[in-house]
Amino acid sequence: MLNPYGGIGHEATFKNKTAKSRDSFKRCTLKPRKISVASRHFLNLKIAYCSGRKALVSRKPPRLTSPSKGIRNHYQEFGATKFYEKFGAQYRNPHEAVIRVLVERASVEWKFEIKNWRVLDLACGSGEATLALRDLGCNRIDGIDPYTGQAYFERTGQTALPHSFEELAKGVLPPATYDLCICSFALHLASPSFLPPLCLQLALRCARLWILTPHKRPHISSAWGWELKNEMVHERVRARCYQSLLFEG
Repeated sequence: MLNPYGGIGHEATFKNKTAKSRDSFKRCTLKPRKISVASRHFLNLKIAYCSGRKALVSRKPPRLTSPSKGIRNHYQEFGATKFYEKFGAQYRNPHEAVIRVLVERASVEWKFEIKNWRVLDLACGSGEATLALRDLGCNRIDGIDPYTGQAYFERTGQTALPHSFEELAKGVLPPATYDLCICSFALHLASPSFLPPLCLQLALRCARLWILTPHKRPHISSAWGWELKNEMVHERVRARCYQSLLFEG
C-alpha cells in the first residue's frame, strides 16, 4: 500500500530503523556474570533490576573487626580452629571495650589488689585482657595462644606461648604459679572432652580464674577444682570469678 509521504520507501526506512533499534538493545543488554561457589562465601550478592535488565551488584566482604555476628559467621564457615589458623595474625576482639570495663569492675567490686599479681592470660588474642590489666598497674603477665601470637606481639610487645587447650590439658603449662588466670571469649570454645582436665591443670597452678564469656557456657564443675565466688554482667557479657580448690602455691 502506498502512502502519501513517499510510498514504500518511507515504510522500508521505518522497518530498517526498527531492526537497528532492536539490534542495539540486544547489544546493550547485560547478561549476569557467573559467580563461582567459592566467591559466594565472601560476597553478599543481590540482584538489582534496572530498566528490565539484570545486573549483579556486590558488597564488600565483612572485616574481621566487624561485630560478633560476623565472627560467628566465620566460625560457621571455617570452624573455630580453622578460623584462628587462617586469620589469627590479624584478629581483633570487637568486644574489647566490654572486656576492659569488666576487668576494671572486677578488680574494684571484687576487691582485688592486682598490681603485684602474676597473671596468666589464657587464649590471649591480640592482648585485650593484657592491656586492660596493664592499665590497672599489673605488669607480670604471661600470654598463651597458639594462633594469635603475631597480633599479641604487635599490640603488647610480648611473646605469647604457642600452646593449645589440648596441650595444656595434658600438662604443658609454664613452670610457674599464678595469682590469676584470665580467659576472655575463648573457654566456651574448648572441646568438652578437654575442658575437665584443662580446668584441673589450671587449678593446680592458678589461685583464681576469671572467665569472660558471651554465653552461659562454659559450666565449670567443682569436681574440676574450682568454686564459683562471684559473677557480674555487662552488656550481656558475663564475668565469673572462681577460687581454686587445689592451689597450694
